[in-house]
Amino acid sequence: MNNPSTTATLRDAAAKGKDALETGKHALTDAAAHAKAKVSDMELFAEKSLKTGRESAGKALEKTEKKTKEMMSDLLEVVEKNPGKSLAAAVAVGFLAARAVRN
Repeated sequence: MNNPSTTATLRDAAAKGKDALETGKHALTDAAAHAKAKVSDMELFAEKSLKTGRESAGKALEKTEKKTKEMMSDLLEVVEKNPGKSLAAAVAVGFLAARAVRN
């Protein structure tokens, strides 16, 4: 039953199978390394994007704070120059706000 050509064919098939497994193993290792590098790149991109977003938000908040302080300063100046008109305007706004809330 042990035919020499059959044994040689089986050895060749086993060698080819082993080679195919090694090739597959290397391909998987390469793919895993490539995927790891891509994930690392994406992580760096996300970190940079978050940092830029935080910086932009911080600058916008500072700008808004500055504008709000300027507006309050301007409003106080108008009230100090025109106390009677300012009081009348405040009463009118209060009246309108109360009516809007009731309806």
